[in-house]
Amino acid sequence: MASGSGGGSSRSAPSGFAPPHRTPTDSSYYDFHGTPANKSNPNSNWMYARDARSQQAGVPAGTARPYPSYYGNKPPIALSTPPGPVPFPNGNPGRNGWVHHPLIPGQTTTWTSGRPGAVRSVYSPGNTANFDVMYHDPAKGGDFSLATYHPRNTT
Repeated sequence: MASGSGGGSSRSAPSGFAPPHRTPTDSSYYDFHGTPANKSNPNSNWMYARDARSQQAGVPAGTARPYPSYYGNKPPIALSTPPGPVPFPNGNPGRNGWVHHPLIPGQTTTWTSGRPGAVRSVYSPGNTANFDVMYHDPAKGGDFSLATYHPRNTT
């Protein structure tokens, strides 16, 4: 989990285990594969896509400390957006990568302070409209995993 979120032990799911999907659903959502975004709420293992989009719309341009900040995609995950030059203060001249910013399940306002939790948007520098959602995965020692997008049920 994210630094400052209280740490804790990581538990592995039994082989072949798949968490239940929220289907059918009238809303699209991101699935964190059973990993709670907030340790005080074990059911926070998903978030509405509309909440992610709403929060992402308020992300400031450029980079800042602590967020939005440089993300180098190491170890690599299959991001849908290309890397680009990351501006200062978190980038260096000639340094390509992505920018990431906290997302908080259950809210629509953009994160500005406090504990950032485990979930992040990740996007090409200068293009906040196209983003992926990832989360700190305790099964990977806290490295990021890509959340799975589930479209709304159209039947």
